[in-house]
Amino acid sequence: MNDRNAYRQTPPPYNPGSNNRCYGDDAHNREPFQQPRADFRRQQQQQQWQQWQAEWEQQPWRRPTNGLGVAGFTVSLISLFICWIPVIGWLMVLIGLGLSIAGLFRNPRSLAIAGVIISGVVIPTLITVMLMVFESVAVFGERFLNY
Repeated sequence: MNDRNAYRQTPPPYNPGSNNRCYGDDAHNREPFQQPRADFRRQQQQQQWQQWQAEWEQQPWRRPTNGLGVAGFTVSLISLFICWIPVIGWLMVLIGLGLSIAGLFRNPRSLAIAGVIISGVVIPTLITVMLMVFESVAVFGERFLNY
């Protein structure tokens, strides 16, 4: 129903020879298109709000989520596979570690803990591989340059 038409009263049918009143005994004291009171609209809005609130409370309960923990776990897992790319992989590992540590302060903590563990495994492995590569370049680099 259109809100504009909800407040209007329909006029009585035109019947000049009849004394029947369509609206009851007090119909002759009212104007046919009387405007609604201001508090009627407020009351209608309050009823609508109560209806929405009741519908919201009836919705099924959802488990709480930890967005930072999920993001930290996801970035850490992706960085596990691309950590060999020099700058992008290293930044991804650090971002994943930071998000996972921030997610540890919210509940539930499970994915945040997993993200910290993955980053904690990737960072030492990455440092070890980088040291091995630099050492091999330092030792064998002169041979390949003089060859």
